[in-house]
Amino acid sequence: MEPTNSEKVVAGFSPVFVLVLAIGGLTAALTASSVESAAYVLLLVCWISLLMSGIWLSRCFFAYQFAWPFVVCLAGIAVGWAWQRYVYVAYLPHKFLEYGYFLKPAGRHVRVLLIEAPAQAITAMLVVILAVAALVAWRRSARISLVLLVAWGFAAFVVFGIPAFGLSLQGDAAIFI
Repeated sequence: MEPTNSEKVVAGFSPVFVLVLAIGGLTAALTASSVESAAYVLLLVCWISLLMSGIWLSRCFFAYQFAWPFVVCLAGIAVGWAWQRYVYVAYLPHKFLEYGYFLKPAGRHVRVLLIEAPAQAITAMLVVILAVAALVAWRRSARISLVLLVAWGFAAFVVFGIPAFGLSLQGDAAIFI
């Protein structure tokens, strides 16, 4: 059954909804009494929202034939988060990120492993997968839908960057506590 115009409009705005959810949720999570718990809930909600947005875009604009880039990108984001968690547990002394730790000589290498390397690898993966998806969509004559694919990719990048943003604020002494 063909999606209605209202379903297409809502599906088209779903990446924007995920961005608003991520940015608003980050503000709420940073001011919560239990920042870590709020951040985990935010990541889960944003990840599920991205999944639902990808499925919805696939249904409304690509006739269900095009869900693979969304699923692969989300799997890559989960791998990136697991990478960051492993480095956090394995390389940080005292299993706690000290304020300004990345500014110390011992923390510079950990910063590369914890923030920069996963960010570069997952960003490259997102760009390559979404470029291939855009090429496939272009060959299937999906012109306007490419804008939605780019919007979804940007939302995915922002959601992936939420943990690194928090780690950078704490480890680089970018905020006052």
